[in-house]
Amino acid sequence: PYDLRIDFLFLQKTKRKIMKNFVCSILVCLCVAACNQSSSQGDLPEGVQVINVIPAMNNLLDRLKLSDLGNTVRYVPLETSDSCLLTGHRRVTVNDQYILNGTQDILYSFDKETGQFIVAIGHRGEDPQGYQNAAPFYNEYNDLLYFKKHRDRLQKYDVHGRYAGQARIPASIQTPVSFQFSDSLIMGYHDSPPYRPNRRLLSIFTESGILLDSVLRPYPLRFPPEDTPGDIVGIRRVGGALLSYTMQADGTLFMDVQSFTPLWRCGKDIRLKEGFNDTVFTLDKEYDLRPAYIFNRGKWAMKTEDWQKGKSRDKLVNLEVLETPKKLFFQDVSDLYEAMREAQRQPAGSGFRLFNGIYDKQSGQVRMALAEGGIVDDLAEGPSFENLCGVSTQGEFIGIIQAHKVVSWLEEHPEAKDNPKLAPLLEVQEEDNPVMVIVSE
Repeated sequence: PYDLRIDFLFLQKTKRKIMKNFVCSILVCLCVAACNQSSSQGDLPEGVQVINVIPAMNNLLDRLKLSDLGNTVRYVPLETSDSCLLTGHRRVTVNDQYILNGTQDILYSFDKETGQFIVAIGHRGEDPQGYQNAAPFYNEYNDLLYFKKHRDRLQKYDVHGRYAGQARIPASIQTPVSFQFSDSLIMGYHDSPPYRPNRRLLSIFTESGILLDSVLRPYPLRFPPEDTPGDIVGIRRVGGALLSYTMQADGTLFMDVQSFTPLWRCGKDIRLKEGFNDTVFTLDKEYDLRPAYIFNRGKWAMKTEDWQKGKSRDKLVNLEVLETPKKLFFQDVSDLYEAMREAQRQPAGSGFRLFNGIYDKQSGQVRMALAEGGIVDDLAEGPSFENLCGVSTQGEFIGIIQAHKVVSWLEEHPEAKDNPKLAPLLEVQEEDNPVMVIVSE
């Protein structure tokens, strides 16, 4: 009886899919057109906020400060032992009690207040309780962590490391790359890299794998022709995103920008932001996309014809958005296509020019700086750090500093030992696990 009820709901929703995607297409076109014409919010649908990048780019700061992100900062060194040794930088999940960080093979839980190691959660493997990789998706509704298993399965664990069964992914869809949750439903976001085009944007389904609704991409895609000899296909990490690309023998480049957090939750709102699109959407209760924020980049905006030709000189492309209730952090890259071509010619000597930005939702102020300078701690006078790695369920920005950098900074700043706010850093050793930076309002 339950499955029949779900199927009936699915049939009802199917009747409006064509109209829904048509409406989404119109909304996207209206938003882009309005943003190109003016940065005034009066030109946009009600409730949409404009993130006006133009003044900030004309007045770049040397570096962003922690006071741009919040009012207080707390450093939490993660306990180091043979049972919880972290290698490299992984996506970090933080709720009200735990910091979850791990390797590719296993996830570790640490106490949010003290950094004490709590438990290892699951493991990578092909056995019944193994997962594909240790990158979890946290469901605030049931306090469970979801890990990819195979293309049609998600493994579930609680935050104490106990196995909680599986959720199914509908067999009729391509495996999503990111997930969010609403009550008992799962929302899956489908990436569309140039070597695996996908016109499906979102899928909404039950934990038993029944597809309830879909959202198609309401804007054009640019796909390469069939593979030809000499094609270079690859994935490269730049800032807070993965770049999937196909470069043909003649230098023609097809690229997809996949943020590590394309689908996220801010309060009760579920947001979506894709690469090469300057709109941040909200997924409403009817599974329609509604514009929430629009980046106005003026002369730095990538126009459709530039994108179609693979030209981005002096243009900005967004890599990542991290949102709290009061602030929105974003990272942009300039000259993306040109930098990628250069990276193929000279892998060791090439670089991507990144910009960090912060948008204050209340004042509307935008501040930007080159990312290479990092983010300066002007709240506790501690070490600067290079990047943010997430937002906690409590609305805190989360940063990360490798232990060896903390040790080097302490050697250069012996006065830090007299600063009680920096006391947690004083026992950090060079080979320790990283230190988490928690910034709150």
